[in-house]
Amino acid sequence: MMAWPIGSRRGQASSFNQISRYALCVLCGLIICSSLFVGAGCSDRSHYANEISPGLMYISRLYTSGRYTTVHADLNQIRCQFHWKDDNGNPFGTIAALPEFDFATNGSIYEPGQIPTGLYIESGETLIPLNLDQGKGNFFLRPNGVFAIGSAGATIVDAAEYEPETAESEFAVQSGPLLVKNGKIHPAFNADSDNRYIRSGVGVQSPNRIVFALSKEPVTFHEFATFFRESVGCENALYLDGAISTFAYRDSEPPAQPTPYATMITLIASVE
Repeated sequence: MMAWPIGSRRGQASSFNQISRYALCVLCGLIICSSLFVGAGCSDRSHYANEISPGLMYISRLYTSGRYTTVHADLNQIRCQFHWKDDNGNPFGTIAALPEFDFATNGSIYEPGQIPTGLYIESGETLIPLNLDQGKGNFFLRPNGVFAIGSAGATIVDAAEYEPETAESEFAVQSGPLLVKNGKIHPAFNADSDNRYIRSGVGVQSPNRIVFALSKEPVTFHEFATFFRESVGCENALYLDGAISTFAYRDSEPPAQPTPYATMITLIASVE
């Protein structure tokens, strides 16, 4: 094929058409992304988005505090389930041991022996009670919170305000600290902190829309909470864990885990 000189009219037209096609592709991607996940900040410096399955979107984005991976789920099309032990009563431990999933990640902070530190509900059964004790470490940085899935959808609430008897949660896990509560960043977070680590968390945009986030480089708690509130659009968000956190996807080899997990969370397309 003949290459037309850029300075020629045909060369200019060819270059213009290539640019136009590229711009159209970018615009279409942004429109699709924004229509699927309103409030997800898709145009906010995102640089890659991919649909894992209908209602489940992977987005790699660049924010002011660094690079993040986010997974957005529409619970009208996606089932969110929690996992701890297999049928023999042993912790699954690894994502590779889990049942089928489209997306999987580790759940909350846990104790030696792969025991959840706080509340854990699976399939409507409370396996670990709510933990409102005082202590040291991220979990006990009040307020901490509960991420729950029930008949009314998803919610993240202050653990001190969670009422197990009336919540009717099908799945629930307690972790801490609470990154964002009703649009306000945790009062203990310092914008000038230099305490940076890899961090993972979950946020709720609405009862049927949830977002998991994993920082790709070390960030502070304040930066992570700000990302959830400003870039992802979550009024409530909860820290899950730190450097041991991983994201895994359908048909991909699960990443190497530095340590066995206790609870894990999966997302999978609903079957009508």
